[in-house]
Amino acid sequence: IDAVGKRNERYWKEGTEINSKTIHPKKAKIVDNRIFMSVETILPMLTSRTPEPMIGGEITNDVREKIIKALTIAYEVKQKLQQKLQTLIRHWFLYRIGVLKYRWDGGFISESVSADKIGVDPRGTDETKNCEFMYEKLEDTIEKLIEKFPKKQKEILAKYGADRMKSKVGYIEFWGGEGEWVAWKQGEILLGKQKNPNFDYTNEENNLFKKPQFPYLVLNVFNLGKNLFDDTSLIEQSRSLQDAINKRKNQISDLTEENKKLIVASSNAISK
Repeated sequence: IDAVGKRNERYWKEGTEINSKTIHPKKAKIVDNRIFMSVETILPMLTSRTPEPMIGGEITNDVREKIIKALTIAYEVKQKLQQKLQTLIRHWFLYRIGVLKYRWDGGFISESVSADKIGVDPRGTDETKNCEFMYEKLEDTIEKLIEKFPKKQKEILAKYGADRMKSKVGYIEFWGGEGEWVAWKQGEILLGKQKNPNFDYTNEENNLFKKPQFPYLVLNVFNLGKNLFDDTSLIEQSRSLQDAINKRKNQISDLTEENKKLIVASSNAISK
């Protein structure tokens, strides 16, 4: 999947995987990047209408509409939902999966997660039903890591030293039990473990779901049910067409330049 994503990235950014340095200096190097144009054209269309909040309770329709409008505007300003949805769908185009993470931290927070940062149960086909675990690769400074896990300050400083507080290190956030619990680990140091912090265990009526869930919303479409990642992507299906467009345009350009040439020869230099 990582190799597929890197190849798709190159087509999205450059419209080809051919290094222009390998092409003869006098040959055309035209790239008509239809993949980039198509992806970036359709993204605003797909995200032009973001989901509206739902209001429960016995209130009049006029009041309901006013509340929905106010919440939608506030949510867009704070969460930048359209931008995050565009990132989510762009990742799906590139990496065969799109991932949106949500959490509760004094308020609802959502963020896009790159596919190369996510690991999943290889036997899982649905993150809400039969996926045993998911994990995410995170990165933070040693200073912030100690702030998040103060009980592990001694072990962290013993490993890295007090003079590297601004240095960044990677660590893993591991969700197990189908989202029932979460643990954080940095190398051999178990930073912490707890029940799902997004689930209210004291008053379960406050929860949206009946049981704890992974804090990830997964976008996959072209999936045969083998795992969470799609089996192909639209960019992969378009790469050969992109190559053909580039080839034909370069052929036309080269032929045009060739026809402009005037060849002068002396009959005296041509033998009978």
